[in-house]
Amino acid sequence: MLNQLKAYPTVRLFIFYCIYFSSITYLVQSFLFTENVIYNSYAEQLSYDRIEEIIDGQNKYAWVGYAILPFLSAIKFFLVACCLLAGAVFFDIKLKFGQAFKVAILADAIFILPFLIKIFWFLLIQTDYTLQDLQMFSPLSILNLLDAKNIDALWFYPLQLLNVFELLYILSLGFWVYKFGAKTYEKGLNMVLSCYLPALFVWIVLVMFVTLNLNPQA
Repeated sequence: MLNQLKAYPTVRLFIFYCIYFSSITYLVQSFLFTENVIYNSYAEQLSYDRIEEIIDGQNKYAWVGYAILPFLSAIKFFLVACCLLAGAVFFDIKLKFGQAFKVAILADAIFILPFLIKIFWFLLIQTDYTLQDLQMFSPLSILNLLDAKNIDALWFYPLQLLNVFELLYILSLGFWVYKFGAKTYEKGLNMVLSCYLPALFVWIVLVMFVTLNLNPQA
């Protein structure tokens, strides 16, 4: 199975990923972001007509999110692949760009699990929820252990990012680097830790900077 994934064409793997991830996103939008949830979330803040406009706009432009998903995914995989290639140079690991791109795709499959957990949680457990509950829900993260109402918006993203799935993603990156070129799993993981974690830290700081500028009160 692992050898088949290694040999599978990168372009086909990327297309399959986009289709599968779009399907999961569609399930979330269809079963969780319902009209009743939107009404209940904005009932005390906006008029009925304004809420109707929001729902109509969401339905009208829902296709935009699916259209840009491949583009955003390609950028993410490209950046991760560049990080891996930079690390491969320092760790003397023979890794081509196509292989690094494929490693990024295969490892990213881990992040489908949080979406499935979110669907399960709000459909079967916490059936009475608001849009804020959906946005703040981050399975197995530090944020979910705290009271989000008492946390500044500036810290939402970093606390959401500190989760079990991010750890599994890093371990998965190390595993696939090992499968594609590193002599041992330990070497592959060390390479990922040395190149991906600094890049992730820079990304978190950038997001916090943008958040602070868009919302000075955060």
